[in-house]
Amino acid sequence: MNTGEGRVRANLRFARARLDEGGPRLALRRGLAKALRLSGLSGRRSRKARAVVPDAAGVAESFDPEWYSHRYGLAPADSGPAALQHYLRTGQRHGLSINAEAHAAADQDASPLHGTLADLLHDEFDAAWYVATYPEVGILCARGATVSPLWHYLTEGAQAGNSPNSWFDESWYLRTNVDVALARSMGGVPSGFAHFVQFGRDERRAPSSAAQPTGELLDGLSNPVGLKRLEVIERALSPFAYRVYPAAGSPRINFLLPTFDKDLVFGGYIAGLNFLSQLLDRGHRVRVLITDDVRASADRLRRQFQGHDLGTAVLDRAEVVNISRRSELLDISTDDRFLAYSMWTARHADVLAQAVGRRFVFFIQEYEPTFHHHDSWHAVGASAYDKPHFAIFNDPMLRRYFRDQRLGVFRDGEEDGLHNSVVFQHALSVSGAPTAAELSRSTDRRRLLLYGRPEAHAARNLFEVAVTGLRQAAANGVFDGDWDFDGVGSLRTEATLRLGRGKVLNLTQRLPLGDYVSSLRGYDVGLSLQYAPHPGVVHFEMAACGMAVVTNTFSNRSAADLREISANLLGVDPTPEGVAAGLADAVARAKDVEARAKAAAGPWVNDWAESFNDDVMLAVERELGLV
Repeated sequence: MNTGEGRVRANLRFARARLDEGGPRLALRRGLAKALRLSGLSGRRSRKARAVVPDAAGVAESFDPEWYSHRYGLAPADSGPAALQHYLRTGQRHGLSINAEAHAAADQDASPLHGTLADLLHDEFDAAWYVATYPEVGILCARGATVSPLWHYLTEGAQAGNSPNSWFDESWYLRTNVDVALARSMGGVPSGFAHFVQFGRDERRAPSSAAQPTGELLDGLSNPVGLKRLEVIERALSPFAYRVYPAAGSPRINFLLPTFDKDLVFGGYIAGLNFLSQLLDRGHRVRVLITDDVRASADRLRRQFQGHDLGTAVLDRAEVVNISRRSELLDISTDDRFLAYSMWTARHADVLAQAVGRRFVFFIQEYEPTFHHHDSWHAVGASAYDKPHFAIFNDPMLRRYFRDQRLGVFRDGEEDGLHNSVVFQHALSVSGAPTAAELSRSTDRRRLLLYGRPEAHAARNLFEVAVTGLRQAAANGVFDGDWDFDGVGSLRTEATLRLGRGKVLNLTQRLPLGDYVSSLRGYDVGLSLQYAPHPGVVHFEMAACGMAVVTNTFSNRSAADLREISANLLGVDPTPEGVAAGLADAVARAKDVEARAKAAAGPWVNDWAESFNDDVMLAVERELGLV
């Protein structure tokens, strides 16, 4: 057997360990992907490290067990005399080094235990405490499913919100330091602990409530978040410089997007891009203005979206201009019309539209102040809806909310609101109702799917309420028998959460759209919460695939409203108790596959051409003066 083949087989054993741990999907997403990435054939193993240790025969002479155990954060069972066996069994094939000299010479991309972040955190990481606090990590280490506690923390634990030692409380630190939580949710820092080690300690921030100075024990009471957020909000409000040219006689639609990134193409962005595609299909000139992402150049986007049908359909026909730096004049004319994607781009669209004597069109997919506490962001964002505009609403229930609350175009009453708006229905990614035979199980094992998004930007999905409700339902015996619990939707987090009574929830990252759609019919029960005016999409897709789905009510949608759409939708109060009771009903309903199949054939829209039909597009074109 050659060396490359041996490494591949070793890493396939790694994948099989993931299979034993969490099932086929977890094996594919964590195990096999890492196996291929970590194999010598991937090119990421360090040539320098192999030069220092060409084979296992000479390892013992140069091996430094104390350095190896500390630097790579080994579990107690693998430390000390057992460290050499750990290296021979696991460390060598994952690119670890045998001593400080070899480590210094190694490729810093050889493994997660190399590089700046690992260098920064390993001295203050307590492997023994971590294993004791998160016992599943010890099991993973013993199985060879993760290399070490520090490896687990760097690759999974930090994103799941785990603390690294006894004196640093990750959840408290993020809860207390709102600016850090915001930076983490946007990918600016990998964890609260990384921020503390790099910056927070020097800024005299406390690592936990126990370390908070006397008189400052109330979380966040003395944290000057306003000072930290002032610069951010001022930049968001800073205007774009422009110059107005005479009309050339060819109307152009300018769509203001905060960012344009393939990794963010889900939900609202899918609707926005399909709307742009319809405008282009109808022969209109379109210019996309990127307002808040300096990376998003036209060339970069075309490379990133290569092979992505929707993104390519827009990029190949639309002009893309990045104005994020605010350093160059934007050329506009009275030929230009302006559309806003969000409440922040709406403020800029209003200024530009008024400069050419028009009002802007607002592509409204949520009442966005809902994303914020009652703070400056909420107040300033809410004012965007008071600007003169024509509204395109994503979903009749969202327009109903604006009508009932007299917001935006409905501020002066229902008649004005209806005259100055149009509504479309979000197209589901799934099509065709399943049959009862397709929903029937060949085994007694049942499956539940959670739309689980633990990130700060997705707070409206009530992750904590959902998991607490699952745990209450488990404690109540709702899930007696064999059940699998999967959670999808997170941008980065992969974690395992205990639900009680031997039940475990496996959280995985957001699946590619095709994988997500194909997996939906494999579940019996769905849980998807949306504590916001827009009713959401995922729970409708679950219901259309025949699941009995627990979702929450809101001021603009009652349990009866949801049931009228589909009997597969079980509306509950957005509380743990409400979720637990709803899950009990869903588990009972899941047994009736005939009823589930019948209710799956709801009044869904499955084609974006139907969402943006002639009635919708003509209303927009009339507003923009294009017909």
